Amino acid sequence: MVKIYILSAHYCVVIKMSDEKGGGEAKRSNIKVDAIVKDTLESMKRGSESYNDVLKRKLELRPDVEDLLAFHPDDLRERAKEVIDHARSLLKDHIQEIDTEIVENKRDYDELRLSPAGENGLVIVKFKIGEDDMKIQYRNKDGEMRGIGYLFPSQETDMDKLKEKTDRLKEEMEKKIKGSCRRWVH
Repeated sequence: MVKIYILSAHYCVVIKMSDEKGGGEAKRSNIKVDAIVKDTLESMKRGSESYNDVLKRKLELRPDVEDLLAFHPDDLRERAKEVIDHARSLLKDHIQEIDTEIVENKRDYDELRLSPAGENGLVIVKFKIGEDDMKIQYRNKDGEMRGIGYLFPSQETDMDKLKEKTDRLKEEMEKKIKGSCRRWVH
């Protein structure tokens, strides 16, 4: 199978892929590119991104929030999305444009990071999302990421208790995220 991806008006990448069946880790392949393509990919890197990360971002192959929460039961997944949306609304009070970054980790939690737009924007809120839980962190007064709270969907079966826990979590987020924005967003 051959796929052609357009990266910009002047550049594209042609990738020849084997049609391999079976599970496990994705097969790694080398692709040949001209110097101009390599230089362009290099210029597109953000921070410590690899070329693979750049291509995933530009080709929109990264998961979204729905994908990260896919293993959570429906009603609990909705509560997790509510908490994420609440964090975004708190940030919008202090930040004009929010960057959303998803970082996949094979052996650990995937992360949803929210920060002010721009290359030097510090992550203000981080959601660490596993198959059966979600941890929320904020940037504290010392510049470190600290926990605000968590949701353990697999343990919450009483919807009234879950709503109560979510409401308490949102109250705590309001204090911590607003303080983090006042301290770190300029």
